Amino acid sequence: MVRCAAYNCINRLRNASRDNGITFPSFMAMTTDKELDDVLDAIGCGLWQIPVLVLSIVTMLVLPVHSMGSTLLSAPIAFRCFSASNASQLSLQSPNVNFTNNVDGQNSTAPFYDSKCLDPESHVLLGNAESFKGESHFTGLPSCPWVSYDQSIFLSTIVSEWNLICEREMLKPLFQMMYSVGALIGGFIGGQVSDSFGRKRAVQIATFINVTSAVLLYFSPLFSVTLLTRAVIGGSCNFMFLPAYSLALETIPSKHRTVVGMLLGIPYSVGIIILAGTGYVIRVWKHLMILNAATPFIFIIPLIFWVNESPRWLIQHGNALEASKMLSHAAKVNKVTLSDPLTEAIQELRKSHDEEKGIRRRRWELCRETCKDASSYFQSVGMRLIFLISPIAWLLQGCLYLGVILNANNFSSNDPFVYITISGAMDMISILLTTPLSMRIGRRALIAWFLLVGGVLFMIDLIVPEALHWLKFALVMTALTLVAGSFQINFLYTPELYPTLLRTRGLALSNFACNIGFMVAPLVVDLLAPLAWWSVGVTFGCGGLVASILVPFLPETLHRPLPDTVLDVDERHENSHYYINWTRKRRTDMEMASKVKPEENEPLTT
Repeated sequence: MVRCAAYNCINRLRNASRDNGITFPSFMAMTTDKELDDVLDAIGCGLWQIPVLVLSIVTMLVLPVHSMGSTLLSAPIAFRCFSASNASQLSLQSPNVNFTNNVDGQNSTAPFYDSKCLDPESHVLLGNAESFKGESHFTGLPSCPWVSYDQSIFLSTIVSEWNLICEREMLKPLFQMMYSVGALIGGFIGGQVSDSFGRKRAVQIATFINVTSAVLLYFSPLFSVTLLTRAVIGGSCNFMFLPAYSLALETIPSKHRTVVGMLLGIPYSVGIIILAGTGYVIRVWKHLMILNAATPFIFIIPLIFWVNESPRWLIQHGNALEASKMLSHAAKVNKVTLSDPLTEAIQELRKSHDEEKGIRRRRWELCRETCKDASSYFQSVGMRLIFLISPIAWLLQGCLYLGVILNANNFSSNDPFVYITISGAMDMISILLTTPLSMRIGRRALIAWFLLVGGVLFMIDLIVPEALHWLKFALVMTALTLVAGSFQINFLYTPELYPTLLRTRGLALSNFACNIGFMVAPLVVDLLAPLAWWSVGVTFGCGGLVASILVPFLPETLHRPLPDTVLDVDERHENSHYYINWTRKRRTDMEMASKVKPEENEPLTT
């Protein structure tokens, strides 16, 4: 999954030293990736890493109620509109009195929620309904002055809370979109705060913001305030998750880092299942949100004051003395005796503590030089392909993944809880399956095939008759499993595409594109689906097919060294299979053209 953000500054200094002839102290050699990883490998996994891993796991449990929760929090509710005259007649009766609906010439005492708006000019009831059983309240909408909601599935959602029906139906996707907008901003701010003030401090700040925003959302008096707090929650979730995740990976030995990084996605899947279970019991959106959002913080708040800071971050920010003490403490906690060379390396950190301060001033100059030379990256063919294809694939992939889960109410309106539960289970299965496969088959091939087959399954679902509901459900769940699997592999694959200088920024660019896909998904599900039943399947199917066509143009990274420079990216690009085949064909054509005899090209003369 995500490569540690702390790798970049040390590699920038190391590359600059090679290019500019700068000599760094001896401890800088120890603090490169390999040497520091040697120390972490010697320390191993033990009690020292448990608080950090628990913090990352519990943080992942918070995310589903916010990122996927709109499936239940803003679920559509069937409603019945009334004109002013009908409402006045209704107010004279007992709120629970039975009314008679005349449907198809037959009398029925059951409520009939047709979810149809009135004619704004005449306020004529559609569906020839003359009376109603239930309670109504005033909305102020021209086409639905008074409304009553069906509470058989949900007692309250965002839709019924703020009357997002008829004229205001277009506002419904904003609840999910504002989360994605906040996530865009929060990911950028969180990365800056995490790199400047440390992973631990960033999680502490984000935790406070997230808890405060969730409480404000619960007591929000206006829909505009609801959207604003929703954006702040989206920002704080990314703000909190990325540093906690980086902290976990930066304390794990390198030989276990890939496996642990991918398996850390399982708590997110468990969080989806927990959301479905609590949503089945609690049918009021505010209570459901505050329960799922606040409960994990009972564990997070003590942990953020207990865990240690990342030793890698401490080293790159000049706190070598503290990092050496922490590594020695980690070895003691894990009951490990370090070898003499590693012990001497840690002691060298303490001696070189003052020398590191001079290098910190140099870091900002290197960052400015990197920004000035950014245009040179686009001169590379390999970099241009990565910059173009990877964000597009992430955008389509994000739209597919979130859109399938948000489509629960369109696919299974009577029981969305089962749909969400199975979605979480399939997401977990995809992680367990793709983790070993990605280490054997490769990243690029799996992503392309998963997206291709997933897109085809979405298309096939369109031609399956409604009577075969079980088959449609199986197709959608299989497609979701494949898309989730490609999503998981891409977290590991994308950082491996970029050179060291751009690795963190490249992942941030892909995360930005993914959040745009998250913003598009509710528009497709909430606005296009009611207009055309086939729109969701066609959109998601075409998205999967397009992404599967683009991904093979990227290079494979399995069992290949990570590129340090743009030259390494170009060399890898030239050695990729499709490039080699295209180059060989072009060279063959040129050789055949050069073998044509001149006299054969001369015109015939009489």
